[in-house]
Amino acid sequence: MTSKQKIEPYIQLSKPRLTLLVVITACLGYLIAVYKSNHIGEGFSMVELLALALGGFFLTASSNTLNQIFERESDKLMNRTNKRPLVIGTIEVMDALIYALITGILSLLILGVFLNLTAAFLGFFSLVTYAFFYTPMKKISPIAVFIGAFPGALPPLIGYVGYTGSIDILGIFIFTLQFFWQFPHFWSLAWVLHEDYQKASYFLLPSKRGKTKNSAFQILWYSMVLTLISIIPFLIGFSGIIYLVMAIVSGGLLIYYSFILYRTLLDKDARKLMFASFGYILIVLAGLLI
Repeated sequence: MTSKQKIEPYIQLSKPRLTLLVVITACLGYLIAVYKSNHIGEGFSMVELLALALGGFFLTASSNTLNQIFERESDKLMNRTNKRPLVIGTIEVMDALIYALITGILSLLILGVFLNLTAAFLGFFSLVTYAFFYTPMKKISPIAVFIGAFPGALPPLIGYVGYTGSIDILGIFIFTLQFFWQFPHFWSLAWVLHEDYQKASYFLLPSKRGKTKNSAFQILWYSMVLTLISIIPFLIGFSGIIYLVMAIVSGGLLIYYSFILYRTLLDKDARKLMFASFGYILIVLAGLLI
């Protein structure tokens, strides 16, 4: 095998597109903390930011690899996952486990040494919750999405705490925002992939009956709640009018796409909502930074 052929399965285990979103939101959390503290970014450290990005990458790679180790039999059943490295045998389970351990340990060391122990602890909590609680719960109950929302909401908070060293009211808001964002985001994805998920007996939509008005209404409801939560920084004086406009406009679009899905129950509209949710979280965090 060439070097590229040897490395490629590990890249696939890491899920680079998902990892990139995690790294971006973590870095936005760090920058929000910097500018919130002194308004002109004097405390900004490129070393810390790069350490956060690298630690975030390793942390997500480890979580995703453990997830694929535990789900390799289920992955064989779904069209979306039946070409993953552990399914087709391009990498052995023991090699994947070693990779997960190395990346996991490296991530915690980087976060702890270059940032602080609080960031490292949150990283450890995220890894354990995602791999050992969220992953097995997916076959049991839709509550798995609620459990998975905790590690899913931690990246920007890890970045924020990486600078501050502690959790304050703005850090709690950032976590809460990303926590509630998980529901319209992940449920729209689960809607599109519902039939594939059913092959592996995953219960991920809010209603066990699947793609129903009830499931669509809950997606719409959480989109509205998320939009209301997003204006809190303006109300308590943490942000200005630019953020408020960005939050309301992006939230309005999220509600619009959620309502369209509620009206039609079509996969194509769930897909539009899913892509809108990606843009939403990046726009709102960027708006808070601005």
